[in-house]
Amino acid sequence: MLNENTPIEKNDHLLLIIDIDSYSPYTLEKAYHYATGLKAEWSILFLDFSTDKRDDELQFIHHEINAFIPAYGIANFWTESVDELDISFSKLKEKYIEPANVTAIVMVNYKETWLAELFRGSISNILATYFSDIDSLLIGPEHVQPFSKDDFAAGKRAWISKDEDNQVVYVKKNAKDIPGLYFKRIATDFENGLFMEELSEGETRHQMYKVTGGKVNMDSK
Repeated sequence: MLNENTPIEKNDHLLLIIDIDSYSPYTLEKAYHYATGLKAEWSILFLDFSTDKRDDELQFIHHEINAFIPAYGIANFWTESVDELDISFSKLKEKYIEPANVTAIVMVNYKETWLAELFRGSISNILATYFSDIDSLLIGPEHVQPFSKDDFAAGKRAWISKDEDNQVVYVKKNAKDIPGLYFKRIATDFENGLFMEELSEGETRHQMYKVTGGKVNMDSK
């Protein structure tokens, strides 16, 4: 296992492997610091599960990653469509890891869905086992997601409307409206949940707001 003080040759290449649930700005920031500290090139491989229908979340994530590319010096940003329960790790090795001369894999050690855990186990454990000839760096899960997604429906593209007393709306109506994702709490018939504000330039942490009755309390960060 590597750490930030482990010496590594300048020609080494780190590959961050993430999916919709292990992505966060913190994940990218942590991988960037690993690469910078180790003086290594680094790339991102995003696993896009073919059965995942969280389209708004995926678009939101891809937009953010592309915005980070210049600042973090990301060499490559690849997306691979995979079957969540039957990932071809040999294909990933042949298509990305070997051609890019990847010498270390960075991944998030996070809790899987119960179905994925039952049928294939943790991706991070499988990657570390399958690519045992490649060094592994693990990012702890505690700062990756600011809330448990299990309690909420899929995120929807939305805005906080400044003309409607901070009402959450699904169509932008004013240039001052605040963009982001709205996560509706599952165990309620009311419009209660969380609003994740889109990052502004230079930010690396999402602002989160409570939504009650369809409105955002701007003081409830």
